[in-house]
Amino acid sequence: MSEETLKELIRQRGTYKGRVTKYKDYLSNIQKIDRSNITSLQIKELSLRLARLQTLFSEFDSIQTQIEMKSDKLDDQMEERDVIETQFISLISATQEIIDSHTNNDDRGSEGARTAQSTFETGPLSKIRLPTISLPSFDGNYLKWLEFRDTFEAMIHVNESIPDINKYHYLRSSLEGSASVVIKSLEFTAKNYKTAWELLCERFDNKNLLINNHMKALFHIDPQTRESHRSIRFLIDHITKNLSALKSLGRPTDSWDDVIIYLVASKLDPTTSRKWEEYKANLTDLPALSEFLKFLRTRADVLETMVACRSDKPAENKYLQPKATKAFVAAATASRKQQTHFSKAPPPPTCPVCHGAHRISECVKFKDMNVESRSSEALKLHLCLNCLRRGHNVEQCRLGSCQVCKEKHNTLLHNYNQSLSLQADNKTAGPAPVISAASACAANAIADREGTFWWGGP
Repeated sequence: MSEETLKELIRQRGTYKGRVTKYKDYLSNIQKIDRSNITSLQIKELSLRLARLQTLFSEFDSIQTQIEMKSDKLDDQMEERDVIETQFISLISATQEIIDSHTNNDDRGSEGARTAQSTFETGPLSKIRLPTISLPSFDGNYLKWLEFRDTFEAMIHVNESIPDINKYHYLRSSLEGSASVVIKSLEFTAKNYKTAWELLCERFDNKNLLINNHMKALFHIDPQTRESHRSIRFLIDHITKNLSALKSLGRPTDSWDDVIIYLVASKLDPTTSRKWEEYKANLTDLPALSEFLKFLRTRADVLETMVACRSDKPAENKYLQPKATKAFVAAATASRKQQTHFSKAPPPPTCPVCHGAHRISECVKFKDMNVESRSSEALKLHLCLNCLRRGHNVEQCRLGSCQVCKEKHNTLLHNYNQSLSLQADNKTAGPAPVISAASACAANAIADREGTFWWGGP
């Protein structure tokens, strides 16, 4: 019997899905029409269809709940609920948005998903359409709760012409972060709207927490290190906003002038602080908070004017420059061009042996030679026998020595046969037959006589 009941419920749910699909097709045709061409008759028809769609939504919720209670596959049924609920919410929102775009004085109670429309009458026949007012979002920050609460209550919560299911939709779309988690577990039904609003107020409408957070915001102002009109205006707005919130929470902020002035003055930059002390010295009595804020506003105006004057300073006319200035500019330009010329990247290295685009240490032809031939080739090309580059000799070379024997010659010119014989017979005297520090110096001296070294090049 229960299986038959479940099948009947699923069949009823199928009829709701079919009606949703038909309504979606109808709304698609309406959305193709330009908003300015939609007639008032079509708007009235949309309103009636919207009311019927909301009723279908509530009926679907009841049927779906019964299905979930009787079904053994609860996860599948929950996924089915999410899909159909998403379709309902999307269609309701789209329809409401079209209706709200044509709101006038006769139906000013209608509100958009995130907007409220208001009109202003200047006379019996003249009407001015005011811009839309966006609903604020709330992410769980206590400093923003009072503003969100007052705005949402005035625009949505106390508006009796808005159905509870729509109010719940507006509320959910306005919440972000930790605030949305508070009502996340509640089902999206009309009867749960009041419960959701009460939970939200219970969570964030905590007087003690609100006072503590606003007091913390006042006492934790970052010190200003540089004189700036933006930082001064931020101080003014920060003080005014938090004091207004504390006053609305019943705190006697009117008697806190001395404390607030001392607190904020200690956070001013050195220049503004000195100006305040000079200003205060000319007063005959202790300043009030209003007078302190007036001083800060005046100071911010002065700084902003100075910044504007500097940015608006006209550029000098090049045709009116004196000759000396023109000569200086020409010299500076030539100097920059010369620096640019010398700052160019050096050309790639050229091998002096095979003239390829690589260093001699990477030359295959040079490496294929024996040590004696390498030394002879280096002397012939007037290369330093320590770094294998032109322009200096061994004595002037600042690079490291041979990695094998630490003598002042290149590792490619090291005679390994000689090193082995020296190790075998420590009594053998005299310089190495091919390369040593003395022979390298002598070889460079000979090369010096044969041709002059030139600087640069690999």
